[in-house]
Amino acid sequence: MSCNKEKLSEETIPTFEGITRLESEDGEPYSIDPTDWRIDNKFTELERSLFDTLKFDNPMFLKSTLSNTNGIPEVKRSPCFYPNPANSLAYFSVYDGTIKNIVIVDQTFEKKIELREQASHFRFDLSSFKNGIYRMYYVLQDSNYKIIGLGHGDIQVDHYQY
Repeated sequence: MSCNKEKLSEETIPTFEGITRLESEDGEPYSIDPTDWRIDNKFTELERSLFDTLKFDNPMFLKSTLSNTNGIPEVKRSPCFYPNPANSLAYFSVYDGTIKNIVIVDQTFEKKIELREQASHFRFDLSSFKNGIYRMYYVLQDSNYKIIGLGHGDIQVDHYQY
């Protein structure tokens, strides 16, 4: 009798680096990571596996709300994570989509938070997180469960900031 070894994904875990620094939802960002907080991202197989109940076949993407004006990137209305870096409490706002699927992972890709909600505003208690950079993945669905957007954003947790 022989055992088949579970086939491990050949994909490597993405590197989390660079954050969009933001103090409040209405504030101007201090720095922008142009890959973060978009809604027109494409997920790898590893990233899609975080949302094992969703079907990623034939998504209908909305246009990203991250724009570039006069050579300076500008974050518009949605999605928005603040403050970033965060000490213990942080907030996430996203207005697109009826259903929001959210997963926060650490740099080993271990799920730290997972939720599926219809709200547009979320509050996260990050006080149990160690200092470092985490990644939030989100998948937005319309009322018919059709995927209309997906993306990620890097979150820096720093319990020593004032």
